[in-house]
Amino acid sequence: MDKLDDKVKDFMLYVLFGLKYQTAAFEELTKKEELFKICAKRAYRDLSRTLNYTLSSSELYSNVKKSSYSKEEKKDYIDLKESFKEKICDLIKEKTGVLLSCKDQEKFDAEHTNVCNDIIDFANEDKPNKTEEMKLFKDNEFYYGHAQKWLNMTLKNILLISLFTGREDIWAAGDKSKLISFFHVPVDSLIIEAVWEELDKDERFAKTRKKDSGFGGEKKAWSTWDGPKNEPATYFEDADTDYSNFQMCIRKAIEKKEIIKGTLYNCPIEWEFDAWIRTSMNREIKRYT
Repeated sequence: MDKLDDKVKDFMLYVLFGLKYQTAAFEELTKKEELFKICAKRAYRDLSRTLNYTLSSSELYSNVKKSSYSKEEKKDYIDLKESFKEKICDLIKEKTGVLLSCKDQEKFDAEHTNVCNDIIDFANEDKPNKTEEMKLFKDNEFYYGHAQKWLNMTLKNILLISLFTGREDIWAAGDKSKLISFFHVPVDSLIIEAVWEELDKDERFAKTRKKDSGFGGEKKAWSTWDGPKNEPATYFEDADTDYSNFQMCIRKAIEKKEIIKGTLYNCPIEWEFDAWIRTSMNREIKRYT
């Protein structure tokens, strides 16, 4: 059975992260910083379809669809796109160590806000290109919703790797359970739906006018949500933004220590694992009934 367990771990780690258990489980073979970057690269796949790139994949790689851009321009754009992904993954890798060293929720929230805004600033800054038309995103459309998804899924992936491999050196602050309780819930349409279905909504959730409008009082995709700024005077709990209001709604609901769908959850990310699966399954059932 032990051999089978190892093979299962090998399979899951390879499917999700391109890693083998015997490589990922030992610090001597794979430093934790390398794991952080691998997790950031995997997280990119969870938000990439929401990014409004100047050139779509079909324009870049298909020989069928007509394009007004030359092969040289396309190559320049692909290089720009790959460089962007690499640099953001490096940024997240460097900042993850800081996040995983936080001793309390307030410090974690502040560092989390800093990282998200650093990602946004880099994504939307002007980058050298051969033509003005080859900007990375249309109209600098990289939002807080994108940044939170990239960062939060990276942290969730790190948790998965830790569980698969038993790597305890990942948790710099020492108290893994306490640190995980600080994690934010990755926001997407499934989790927005799950909050509607499963959690009590406080007054910060009342801004939503109707169930199918998303969050924030108007029809607005989660990827375009705004979030708190870096100003020291703006604490996460008090920031009146789409993202912080949503996270605080979840946090306050979990803090009530009430049974949700037959389970008592200790922290938001613990609820998210179950809620995401439940909501996804419910969507599938509705599709075929």
